[in-house]
Amino acid sequence: MSPRRCYICNQKAPNITLHKFPKDAKMCGLWKDICNLEDYDTVTSLYICSEHFTKDDYREPNAKKIGGALQIKPGCYPSVNVPKQIINEEEEPIEEPMTQEEDLIEEPTTLEEDLIEEPTTLEDDPIEERMTPEENSIEEPTTPGEDPRIETMIPKRNKRKFIEPRFLGDVTSSDLANPRKAQRIVFTANRKLAEQRKKYLCLKQKTYRMEKKITSLQSLVKHLKRKKRAL
Repeated sequence: MSPRRCYICNQKAPNITLHKFPKDAKMCGLWKDICNLEDYDTVTSLYICSEHFTKDDYREPNAKKIGGALQIKPGCYPSVNVPKQIINEEEEPIEEPMTQEEDLIEEPTTLEEDLIEEPTTLEDDPIEERMTPEENSIEEPTTPGEDPRIETMIPKRNKRKFIEPRFLGDVTSSDLANPRKAQRIVFTANRKLAEQRKKYLCLKQKTYRMEKKITSLQSLVKHLKRKKRAL
């Protein structure tokens, strides 16, 4: 039987302590996420050494000096030299992705710009080209689709002013045809995914803390009810 070692650093030394994954399902899931493990992975035989925890994570950091054992506080997780760093929302703010309003502000072109940049408008039409009552009685009436003056009032489709797409929604097939441009697009997409993942992990920790508070309050209510019956 091989000696137990740390799953992260593969270390085994007499001056370190190996900790099992927590039994609580939510905390165990958080530890798995930090270690790049999947939810279905079995961790009963895996350990994380004390080198990946801070002193604040322990009930008594000097327990080994007085002949005791290091015990991790409830709700703590490995955070030192780990494969995936968890962002604490109280210490480091998460950069929020651009909202829909910001996207509208940064759009390269708007409907008003397209109307201003039109080469001709109804007022610019030469007077000679306008139909007189006599011509109208002889020629067939024009439909809205055939009237060139009406066509000039219809805004053209927005064209991208920038060579490089600034938003994922601006990516076209021609952008992906260029290997360098496609690589930059993939980098931008990965960065957006990383931002969303940070936000997800932050919300996951917040949910865990709220559920823990709810469980504590429920236990307190049960205790008070039992105490009331005993009186």
